[in-house]
Amino acid sequence: MDDFNPPKCETTEGEWLFIALTQIENVAKLTEKNEYKNFIYAHLFPIKTELERQIANYYATRDQTTT
Repeated sequence: MDDFNPPKCETTEGEWLFIALTQIENVAKLTEKNEYKNFIYAHLFPIKTELERQIANYYATRDQTTT
């Protein structure tokens, strides 16, 4: 992943986190009918929870620093 270069635009950390969360939700939808969905969901759920936590923290700290 060292060669990953995000697009050159003014995207905030919060937006990147939201995009990542959306991708996790997309994977969950794509695997709804997969026979191993419980295994997949067991791995996606901690990632989803962590992204939601980071999004909440990002906006909470951003709002505190701008006021």
